Amino acid sequence: MKSKDERYLELMKELDRADEEIKCLFLNMANKDFDYDFFMAIGIARRSCALTSGFKSMLKDRNSLCALALVRMQLDNSLRLYAGFFSKDRIKFSKDVLNGKIISKMKADDNQPMTDNYLARRVSRVNPWVINVYKKTSGYIHFSEEHIKEALRHRGGENFELIIGPNDFDREDVHFLEPLECFAHITSMIKIQLEDWLGLLDRSQI
Repeated sequence: MKSKDERYLELMKELDRADEEIKCLFLNMANKDFDYDFFMAIGIARRSCALTSGFKSMLKDRNSLCALALVRMQLDNSLRLYAGFFSKDRIKFSKDVLNGKIISKMKADDNQPMTDNYLARRVSRVNPWVINVYKKTSGYIHFSEEHIKEALRHRGGENFELIIGPNDFDREDVHFLEPLECFAHITSMIKIQLEDWLGLLDRSQI
């Protein structure tokens, strides 16, 4: 049975590996003709790598408020790429996104608007945990009760300690185990999605 500290280090390695694999996917795309769906993929990949770097920095700084917001943003990457798979025309979808069209205004292959809630629920049919992570971490994007709770520490009875500043000075790495598990899993999922997406792009050039 692994300790929490061992699990934390294992997840960090998994996250680093998925991040590197995402970068490598695009090294293999050199000297190929690109369409709008490639630009969609590289935009997702670049954002994923940037968010991974930021997330690791927030863990190092013990900044849970930013770390959890970044989990939601990384999930957004996955959901938006799923939207491309759910669209009726992957290349047109990608072109529309590049031209600034709002994804929530577009319709999926079942004619439903591809809102974040719709995407989270549809993906949850295969990955049931997604809807819970979506709901929980969305509370860290817009101001909510989560931010109020994070400004307080319950010290027993009616005693609370007020917390001000960006850092969770009273928390260790293991406190961030669950957010890290979510972020690493989402990043691995994005890597698999990108493999599938680029595979479709590859076949379209044969």
